[in-house]
Amino acid sequence: MRGRRLCLVGLFVAVSACSSRSHVQAPGFANGTRLAARYDDLDGTRVLRAFYDTARDEECSFQLLPDGAACLPQSALLDGWFADSGCTEEVVEIPHVAAGRASPDVLVTDPDDACAGPPTVRALGDMVPGPEGYYIKSDGTCVQNPPDAKIVLRRIGDEIPLDRFVHATPMVEPVSDAVGTVVLAADDGASVTMFGNDPTSGEWTRSVLAGDGSSRWWPVHLAYNYGQGAPGTPGTFYADAGCSVPTGIKDAHNALCPITTVFEFVPGDACQQFTLRLHQAGASVAAADLHALAGDGSCVASPPDPSAPAELYVQMGDLLPDDAFPAASVVDVGTGRIVQRFDGPPDGSVAITARGELHDNARGVDCFIGLAADGARRCLPGAGPIDGIFYADAACTAPMMALSVLPGCTVDPVPSAEETYQGRAFAVGASLQPDMVYSSSSGSCALVGASPSYDRWFALGAEIPSSAYAPALLHTE
Repeated sequence: MRGRRLCLVGLFVAVSACSSRSHVQAPGFANGTRLAARYDDLDGTRVLRAFYDTARDEECSFQLLPDGAACLPQSALLDGWFADSGCTEEVVEIPHVAAGRASPDVLVTDPDDACAGPPTVRALGDMVPGPEGYYIKSDGTCVQNPPDAKIVLRRIGDEIPLDRFVHATPMVEPVSDAVGTVVLAADDGASVTMFGNDPTSGEWTRSVLAGDGSSRWWPVHLAYNYGQGAPGTPGTFYADAGCSVPTGIKDAHNALCPITTVFEFVPGDACQQFTLRLHQAGASVAAADLHALAGDGSCVASPPDPSAPAELYVQMGDLLPDDAFPAASVVDVGTGRIVQRFDGPPDGSVAITARGELHDNARGVDCFIGLAADGARRCLPGAGPIDGIFYADAACTAPMMALSVLPGCTVDPVPSAEETYQGRAFAVGASLQPDMVYSSSSGSCALVGASPSYDRWFALGAEIPSSAYAPALLHTE
């Protein structure tokens, strides 16, 4: 792949000449003759939300396949609903979508092994009224929804061949000496940037916060060694009967092959649950050869449950030093009030991949696109909405918010200067140490109890008018 150059300018000119749709090109994406870019415009900053497949009348996003990529439709949810009293006929749930967005009209199912086969796309059939849906309770019984159930359900129809969708080819664009880009060039002229690219090794990369605290362009063809640093994960498996060769694990349904590296989760300190280290990946390991440490410290055979989803295993090899990989910079894109943050090469000379972050220069806060209290979509303050508003007094006149820390951490978190709750924005004030915590509901103020030791509290000021925040206008081109 290294050395292949995508001539984007020539491609875009050709597409524009044969399409009646206005040509849209922004950092990270461009539309084509069939795929229309659906994006939010914030004072000239364009944030891609999805592509709109004009031939199929549905939204789609690019998904990697063993032989390239395809713009596959947004999927309905296969979430444990059934159309019959025996809970044998699965149906899908149609999630709520924001105004201007298209509801899913298909079910996309990942393959058992993404390295060996593509996903499956199935059409949706008739509606099943919510009250006529069934689900399985924890005791194994199949029960019907209540009469007032509002859930939207549909039956699952026939498979749709993948050649019905727009396909794309990964192409490498060398944009700096340290880091390039991996661009999916679609058959119709659309494009989207997926990853960075290491020009030395030819590996696809993304920005990751490494163990030394710096952001680095690490490979994306990876497995994971969870160790004891990530609660709720399976822990470490070994490739030998002496439990001396640890392995990396990767769910097969969304793996990128060949696996070249292993992320190791290392327990952190009192304020950081874990840090990441990178290892070279070694030989593949058969599931039947896996071992694990028992409670008494002995090494025992530990093959996976045959009914469990397929996983891939590789030996975890030598530790790779953080500084072996290029540093990633943060690049702000946009000349107006709202800028979009991208990861870039060490010198910050070009934007490569979007970080999913926006910043409001007028108010000096990070922001996210959400529905404001005035009913308009705006760039609201904070990294996302806070979970709730509580009070420091029994009259519920002193509002406050909480940020949590790990037990034993003595470093207080730093909130944004402004935060959002249910579309309403508030200024964040000084830290508090309330004796008791109260909540307000239906006009009454009720005692919640003493503050948990892991919560840090901050006063909230008066509500800030929604008009203080930049509108986000959804476009389809």
